Amino acid sequence: WIACTLFSNFERTRMRMKRRSTSSDAFLITMAEVMVNILHDLLDLDGATSSNPEISPLFCIVPSRWDYSRETRLFATGNDIEEWNKQHQRELQDRFQNEEQEKADSEFVREYLPRFHLGIICDKCRERGLQKFRFKCANCLDFDVCGICEEKEYSESIGFGSKTGVTFSCPYLSSCPDGLSEVELREHIEKSHSEEMAFINCPICLVNGTELGMTQPQLGHHLRHDHCDEHDPKRHTFLKIERTIPHSSQKNSFEVLPLFDVEVENEKTEFEDIELYQSSIVHTGIRCSRCSKMPITGIAYICYNCPSSNRSCSQDPHDTFALCSECESSDHQHNPSHVFLKFRRRRKIIPAETSVDGIESEMKACSVSPIPVRPCLYPSAMIGSFGFPLLTEWFYLTFHCLHLGLIKSFHGYGSVAHQLSEGSISTQHQANLLGIKLSLDAQILRDGFLSKTVRLYQFLAKRLLTFIAPNHESASESVPIEFASLPEYFLEDLGALMSFIAKFKPDTFLKIDGKPFLHLFVTLISSRHLLKNPYLRSKLVGALIIMSPFKTTDGNGCPALEDLFFEDDVVVEKLLPGLIHLYIDIESTGSDSQFYDKFAVRHVIGILVTNLVKVPSHILILETLDEGAVLMKFLSGVVNDVIYLLDECFIKAKAFKEAIELVARLKTPENERSADIARKSLRTVAMFSSQTLSLLATISKDPTMNRIFLKPEMVTRIAHLTNYYVVKLCSPGRESIVIGDGKEVFFEPERWLSQFCSLYVQLSSSEDFKRSVVDDGRCFKLDVFRRCVAILKGIGDNFEDMKSSEDDINKLESFFDELLEIKIQIQLEQDDLGDIPERFLDPILNTMMKDPVILPTSGQIVDRAVIQRHLLSEATDPFSKTPLRADMVESHDSLRAEIEQFILSKLSKSTDSPEEEDEDE
Repeated sequence: WIACTLFSNFERTRMRMKRRSTSSDAFLITMAEVMVNILHDLLDLDGATSSNPEISPLFCIVPSRWDYSRETRLFATGNDIEEWNKQHQRELQDRFQNEEQEKADSEFVREYLPRFHLGIICDKCRERGLQKFRFKCANCLDFDVCGICEEKEYSESIGFGSKTGVTFSCPYLSSCPDGLSEVELREHIEKSHSEEMAFINCPICLVNGTELGMTQPQLGHHLRHDHCDEHDPKRHTFLKIERTIPHSSQKNSFEVLPLFDVEVENEKTEFEDIELYQSSIVHTGIRCSRCSKMPITGIAYICYNCPSSNRSCSQDPHDTFALCSECESSDHQHNPSHVFLKFRRRRKIIPAETSVDGIESEMKACSVSPIPVRPCLYPSAMIGSFGFPLLTEWFYLTFHCLHLGLIKSFHGYGSVAHQLSEGSISTQHQANLLGIKLSLDAQILRDGFLSKTVRLYQFLAKRLLTFIAPNHESASESVPIEFASLPEYFLEDLGALMSFIAKFKPDTFLKIDGKPFLHLFVTLISSRHLLKNPYLRSKLVGALIIMSPFKTTDGNGCPALEDLFFEDDVVVEKLLPGLIHLYIDIESTGSDSQFYDKFAVRHVIGILVTNLVKVPSHILILETLDEGAVLMKFLSGVVNDVIYLLDECFIKAKAFKEAIELVARLKTPENERSADIARKSLRTVAMFSSQTLSLLATISKDPTMNRIFLKPEMVTRIAHLTNYYVVKLCSPGRESIVIGDGKEVFFEPERWLSQFCSLYVQLSSSEDFKRSVVDDGRCFKLDVFRRCVAILKGIGDNFEDMKSSEDDINKLESFFDELLEIKIQIQLEQDDLGDIPERFLDPILNTMMKDPVILPTSGQIVDRAVIQRHLLSEATDPFSKTPLRADMVESHDSLRAEIEQFILSKLSKSTDSPEEEDEDE
């Protein structure tokens, strides 16, 4: 009953009837508390002795009481799970054929499931609540008839009728045709009344006892969506269901054999004696499993659930559990939770060993296509336990209940708390929100319930760690099927719970061990092969940032876990590398909105990395990363984000200023809404910009990252980036980008200027960086640089947290002085070199190459630093657009030697020329 109640929250409500109270927050949270208490006792989590309860890890892999097919798995696909089941077919059969469990399930069904079908409507006579037998079409989504109508339909037309159910009149015009079937009614409305605006009650829902009024195009969509069945009495097959809750094909443990009619079109359709015709039907090759009659004549019943009807495990196509009509009416031994397909006419069953070509030839021989067996969507299934013990079923069902109830309520609680904190709402709305919050406080913040829930998820975290890192070792290279097959919400809910606890009940961490949670999150974030969904890894990062001791815009961190973040071996070893890899991976996810989605994820990662690189234990880990690949891609991503976000920020700042000025001139509700939207948009982008630039400035101070900044493929880009924004932030027109209270929306040009100047200071010891700064013909402006120093000195007293130290300002002044000397030296060198041969120039940037290489596919010769910089953003040959990696290029040693000789010869001439002039004199 609990399983049906919970899983019905995901099912389509029949005829769009209103949801029952079982989907309310109050019911689901109360249900979750009851289930948590029971599971807490079953697992003995408060016991003095440590226990190792036997919970089957196969529950989400093999068939069970309920269906996980709609859930997205952590890694495994439906094909992976199907393949695993085929490989372990024999042991699964032994589990399913457990006679003791089968007997227990049968007794349960007979005792507790009555023979009436509450809520089921006959689609012919419209009787509600079918008694005794329900006949459900196995080929339609939602078509049921009662036993009387099934018999009457066959008696009148031998199952060859063309129309079923009541007939309808057009609800729009009385002059339209009447006597329409459901299908004809839908087609008529779509064809003749698709643009009508009259408010109409759906005629089909009306005969079912539900008034559902709507206009077009909603009515047309409703008819296509909720009344889409086109029942074909000639070819469709009924499931005969005796008990109140049927088995669903989604829960079926084995694949249903394709069925199709044999010479349906050639069968006679007129008989004086219906019973005589029925008895003349011979089901060739089908044996009754009770009386052994073969072949069965008349009506044949084939079990829809028994393994023997599975194509993949049955070598004999006739080896199905089948009953003749006499045995079916008196059989009391077969599991009553199983249902039977009722065959009144002959059907062909495709043998197990038949190939795809063989199946096609069989169908062509019969001149018909196979009949699809569609899932029974309503109501949910109640079937046997498939050999799983109570603890296993209760374990997984409890987490499903928590997912629907408690965890979903966390999101609502956070939204209410955020609205109350804003303060810009009406008094009445504030009172309503406060009432909701107090109600939720009473249910979800009680220490007993919350602490037991946390201990339960702590048990889950330890269990998941045993799957992916047994014996506290490193994560396994292959993905264990026990872990891969779990629904994603298991991890999502873990992250949501930790985020909620850290934000609203941080003292809980003082009573529990947070190590399993941190170890699980860090292991999964750092092991890319374990989670195929990068957004799921990013959700775990979102939980980590709230659990961390670092201050963010949302709070002051969680100091209770500070020691674990700074000193735990697993966290220190894996966290920072995992964050850097995720920063790179989130660039490309396959989503249509991947470009914009990545900024929110990278913002959180940036906060963590900015703080972690200040911790000595974490800094040492950077040295172990592959500098030539990982850190370079990471730095390239940060630089790309800085450029996009700052440019976008300036655009939105301009739009915000214009909106504010418009409100000042004409204060209307529409203009105020536009200004508020512009403010929120600016605030988001500016917050991302500030954090990303802060990350760039912070990692430049680390010695390992500093070397990456100064690599040939990166140093020029960093120099030009810094020049551009320093000039923009110090130019005479800088007042146009200053807004009122910029700090409120994180728009702080003074802070950004200080951070860009810190890049100058951190990289000032490199001669390559200095030359790259000077080589920037567009933005190298010494007069602006001088103004930059004056601005930094002026903002120090007003913005203490942006203040540059006196030592840094002195270094900056010395750096700008050196730039002037380098500028003069470079100018002299360029004059000495004169005209450079075209073959020495890089075809992309038109600058003289220092290390020429040959591209393997296009054959073009380019500078190594230039092509490596290109490959950081796009791994293709820029000329042929074919895939290209840095290790595929070939050095052009002879050309490099020519370039070096050319430079030496030119410089030596310039050195000798003054002496020659003296001799001439």
